[in-house]
Amino acid sequence: MGTPAKWALSQRIPHEAVSKSSEIIHIPRTGCARDRIDRLTVSDHACRTMVQEAMLDPLTEKQETTGTYKKSIENFVGTVKVPVGVAGPVIVNGRQHVIPLATTEAALVASVSRGCKAISMGSAPPYKKGGCAVVVTSGVTRCPAFEFSNLLDCTKFVRWVATQDDTFHRLTSETTKHGQFKEAFFTVEGKRVHLKLYFNTGDASGQNMVTFATKKIFDHIKKVSPVLIINSYLEGGMSSDKKPSHGTMMTVRGRSVAAEVIVPSSVVRSVLHTTPKALAEAKVTMTHGHMRLGAVGNFSGNPANVCAAVYIACGQDPACTSESSVGTVRFEVTDEGDLYASISMPDVMVATVGGGTGLPSQAACMRLINVANADELAEVLAVGCLASELSIVASHCSDEFAKAHHSLARGPTSKL
Repeated sequence: MGTPAKWALSQRIPHEAVSKSSEIIHIPRTGCARDRIDRLTVSDHACRTMVQEAMLDPLTEKQETTGTYKKSIENFVGTVKVPVGVAGPVIVNGRQHVIPLATTEAALVASVSRGCKAISMGSAPPYKKGGCAVVVTSGVTRCPAFEFSNLLDCTKFVRWVATQDDTFHRLTSETTKHGQFKEAFFTVEGKRVHLKLYFNTGDASGQNMVTFATKKIFDHIKKVSPVLIINSYLEGGMSSDKKPSHGTMMTVRGRSVAAEVIVPSSVVRSVLHTTPKALAEAKVTMTHGHMRLGAVGNFSGNPANVCAAVYIACGQDPACTSESSVGTVRFEVTDEGDLYASISMPDVMVATVGGGTGLPSQAACMRLINVANADELAEVLAVGCLASELSIVASHCSDEFAKAHHSLARGPTSKL
C-alpha cells in the first residue's frame, strides 16, 4: 500500500465518483456528516471509507450528535487533525506559560522554544525574569461608507454624525451586553464619507459583535440623516478586516500590544549562538530589505507562523493572521553589552470567549496556554512572536537556519 500519504493521494475522488455527465450534486443541508460524505462519494466505496476514517472518527461523530460544531460551520463532514506541539515554557509578566502551536512546519516549535528560553533567562523591568508585555490600547472597527451628491453634502453629513456619539452608544447597547461603542473617525473621499467606528469588545474577538452593532447604527443613519444619501455600504473597505495595512499600523485593530526583554550577552552566546552586536546589525540589514520591498512592518522572521499556529490551536480566526502578524521589532546593544529586544504589534485579534475557543480541542489548548483574559493572551502571543524573531535572526547570524530546517524536517542523518 505504501506510505499513508501516497495511499491517500491514490484514493483521490475520481471525476466520475463525484459527477455523472452533467449531473449536479446537491449537498444535503440537513442530516449528518456521514450522509454528506455518502453523497459526495456516491460511486467510490474506497474513497468513502478513507474519508470517513480520516475525517469522521467516532469521537468527532459523537460530538456532532451533541451539536458541538453546529454554530461553527455549514455542510459539516468531519474534522482535520493538525499536529499540536508546545513551545516554551516562557515567562511573561512574571508568570510562566507554554504556547500551543498547531503546525505541520518542522522546526517552528523548536525555534520558538529556543527564543522562549532566551527570553526567560533575560529580564524586563519590573520583572527579574522573563519578558514584559502590555496591551497599549484596543478597539475593533467596522467602516460603513456613504455616497452623496456632492462634497458640500459630505461635510454637512460629517458635522451631523459628529454629534451622534450618545446615540451610537445607545444603539450599540441594544445589540450586545459585552461590547461598547468607543469613537468614530471620518475620511472624506470625493463625494463619499468613510465612517470608521471603533468598539470595545471585552474578551471576545468581536467581529460579529461589531458588525451587528454597526448594522444598527448604519440603519439609523440611513433613516434619520439630514442629508440625502445616494448610496451606502455596511463596509466600505477601510476597516482593514483581515488585511494588513499601513493605516492600522498607525492606529489599532483588535489589540495593540508591545513586549520587551533584555537578554544577557552570555545567554545570547550560549542559547542563540551569536552576539548582541551581530543580532543588532542583522536586524538593520533586514529592516532595510523590508523598506526596499515596501513591506508593512519590519519583521525579519515570520511571526505569521506563530500567529497562525496559535490561532488554529486555540480556536481563533486563522484569517486574522494577515493583520495580526504585522508590526515592528527592535534589537539594540545596551551600554552593558547585552541585547535589548522589543516587538510592537498593533493589530492582534484574539479572544478567550466565543468563536472557536469553546470547541473541544481548542478549549484544551486554551487551558494549556493558561491565560486569564484576551489581553493576557495577546501579551503571551507577542512574546512568542518576539521569541521567534530572536531565534530566526540568530540562526541567520550563525548560519544555522537551513541546517536546522533540514535536520528537523528530513532527519539528522540526511545530508544537506
